[in-house]
Amino acid sequence: VQATVRGRDARPARLEATLHLKDCAWASADGLQAAESLGGRLHLQARHHGAAWQGELDGELGTGQVYTDPVFVEFGKQPLHLATRLHWPDGGGAVQLTELRLQLGRLVTLAGEVSLPLAAPLQGSAQLHVQLPDLAGLYPVLLQPLAYGGPLGELDITGAANLDLDWQHGQPATASLSLAGLHLDDHTGRFGVSSLAGELHWQREGEPPPSRLQWQGGHLYRVDFGASQAALGLAGDRVWLRQALVLPMLEGVLRIPSLSAAGLGTEHPTWRTALQAEALSLPALTQALDWQVLSGELSVQIPAVHYADGVLGLDGELVAQAFDGTVRVSGLQLQDPLGPAPVFMAEASLRGLDLERLTRVFDFGRITGRLDGDVRGLQLVGWEPVAFQAELRTPPGDTSRHRISQRAVENLTRLGNNGAVALSGTFLRIFESFSYDRLRLQVNLAGQVAELDGIAHPQGGYYLVKGAGLPRIDVIGRNRQVAWRDLIERLRRIRLEGAQVR
Repeated sequence: VQATVRGRDARPARLEATLHLKDCAWASADGLQAAESLGGRLHLQARHHGAAWQGELDGELGTGQVYTDPVFVEFGKQPLHLATRLHWPDGGGAVQLTELRLQLGRLVTLAGEVSLPLAAPLQGSAQLHVQLPDLAGLYPVLLQPLAYGGPLGELDITGAANLDLDWQHGQPATASLSLAGLHLDDHTGRFGVSSLAGELHWQREGEPPPSRLQWQGGHLYRVDFGASQAALGLAGDRVWLRQALVLPMLEGVLRIPSLSAAGLGTEHPTWRTALQAEALSLPALTQALDWQVLSGELSVQIPAVHYADGVLGLDGELVAQAFDGTVRVSGLQLQDPLGPAPVFMAEASLRGLDLERLTRVFDFGRITGRLDGDVRGLQLVGWEPVAFQAELRTPPGDTSRHRISQRAVENLTRLGNNGAVALSGTFLRIFESFSYDRLRLQVNLAGQVAELDGIAHPQGGYYLVKGAGLPRIDVIGRNRQVAWRDLIERLRRIRLEGAQVR
């Protein structure tokens, strides 16, 4: 440190001081604060004028590293520059920093004014303008460490942003964020957005100015969506839609008529919304999810979707018409939806589905008749099933025509047994299909073991298909327990018109 003080009659009038750092290092006992090989300088010159000191402060850090949990900065790669004018009155008061400019390499440029009361500096005020011209470079240095472990903790990001912040009495009063050319994509494939731009205006109290975002496209998990825009309001710990959001996707639209969130920035955020799916393409949806391709369209209304304490839930039932029948989903919950292993839970019922349409779509082998079903206690962890109780059955009193093809018989036999019976090697090969009385398949999954059952058979085992008429053919299952992975592998080995389920 080099310092010079000049004055008269024991009263200092001028001050000039320079702090030089070379190979400076420190470390806290808990390891959360540390520095190594710091090099730089800080220069102050000031004079006493009237009843206050006035001066200039400038400095830089050009070498070394600093770690302050959780951020690590290498000043050799991103040098830090500071310049400001100072004013502080005699007898205390507040230190005024005007014409403030702070620059971290090419990543951050901050300009503005700051007032710091000497008695309580944390109760200060500031008006700041922050330029962030390179979010791709800024993200791993400053943003990712702060977001680590959250939904924004693993991103590819490019674009630029500007932030205007008004800080009063130790608290933010207003903030405006502008975004330009923002592209972001989650490493785990949960979400992404391209060409995001717009203005976000927030204030702590009162009615905020309107905010608007627009984008060219993106994806949520494997489902792509198109260009759209959102009109928002942001105030306090709340955000809400000012008008309905219409999101093109799956050759139709997803309409969000309302959305409101509260408790943002706290440990217990909540939000509530409604959804309307209009003419979504089932072929596009099933292809995106890598399922067997289904035909038709999906149109549903969900009056209330809510999120609280890390759980996304659906009020009431989700009802869809499919295969000339009705599918109802209730008790839908999704825990930690953007986490590494979200937990999905639901109940479902199927009523009156046309088996001929269903088996034609899945190419399992032709079966005619109607189908009822129930799925209870469905639980997926990381989108992999870990528990459910499922039953598929012929509805009581079903009067429709009941026929089952050779290939469907062989495939059902493969499911209920570790192998298949080839009817083409027996006299039954002359029949293309057979009559049946009823069918039933029950699968209960707990962990890695699936329990199979059907219609009770008097000599052991269970009917998957109970035959009727002549020639009579019964499909009887012998396996009661099977490893879940083995059951999935049986499904994969089933040959479907020269191809295999993948």
